[in-house]
Amino acid sequence: MHDGTRERRYRDARRLVIVTGVFCGLLNANLTTLAMEVSSHGRSVASRAFNSLRFIGGAFAPITAGYLGQQYGATAPCLLGALVVASGFIVLLIRFGFGGLRLTESTRQTGH
Repeated sequence: MHDGTRERRYRDARRLVIVTGVFCGLLNANLTTLAMEVSSHGRSVASRAFNSLRFIGGAFAPITAGYLGQQYGATAPCLLGALVVASGFIVLLIRFGFGGLRLTESTRQTGH
């Protein structure tokens, strides 16, 4: 392979990592805020619970994705991820109604 092509691929990969890192950081901040706002517990408890689940998922996801990819093909981890996202969306719709998140000031204060 030509060295210029290899260097361009590395440069493109670095840019992609930076851009996806920005999106992941924004998503994490927004999800943490949402978890603390909708919880009936205090902010510190809600933040700890959310981050615990996030870290546990981060620990098991690569292992599970590798296993599924090896056993069932490269699309299996993506399909599982899509299924989990769809399930989470359905749970949110059931929990907060089909009109979207309707958080009022009284809801935020009481936590219900």
